[in-house]
Amino acid sequence: VDGNIYKTIVIGNQTWMAENLRVTHYRNDTAIPDVTDNEEWAALTTGAYCNYNNTKDLDTIATYGRLYNWYAVADIQKLAPEGWRVPTINDWLELIDYLGGDTIASKHLKEVRDYHWRAPVISNNSSGFTAIPNGWRYLSESSSRIGSYNALWTSSEYDNEKAGFLYLHRNTTIVYKATNFKQNGYSVRLIKETD
Repeated sequence: VDGNIYKTIVIGNQTWMAENLRVTHYRNDTAIPDVTDNEEWAALTTGAYCNYNNTKDLDTIATYGRLYNWYAVADIQKLAPEGWRVPTINDWLELIDYLGGDTIASKHLKEVRDYHWRAPVISNNSSGFTAIPNGWRYLSESSSRIGSYNALWTSSEYDNEKAGFLYLHRNTTIVYKATNFKQNGYSVRLIKETD
């Protein structure tokens, strides 16, 4: 989609994209709205994306990917190209378990050293997943936490207001699992469909 090319990595029995998604169109080529206004973003109940701090810098976007609300994740037009999908919470749990469990897996998922992560960062990226600390957009607040957090959507809905996500912090080895508002802007990593 959009002519993007992504690195991929096989981890256990799963194949993941090793970069954050950066599409601006759904699979059927329908444009995803780029919403830059904070109040408009907070009121959305339909799919949208933004760039961190609304940047237009293509190098920054290529590095960190884009931030999507959960309505874009769940849209029937699909964010993922053919053969790929947004992971469920169970997909993430399989990955986390393969890498040693909740308390250690973050170390194996994060990009090595402090090239993008703020020091100190605990990481060895032994999985090749290469999680980048691209922060998030929280309801009506501007983008924040770049360098310290990597927040990733799941496709799993919790209730009418919230959906599941995971986040990694720079100086812990824990993978945190939680739910939060569907209007939030988080990263998306895709997993390959299995036959």
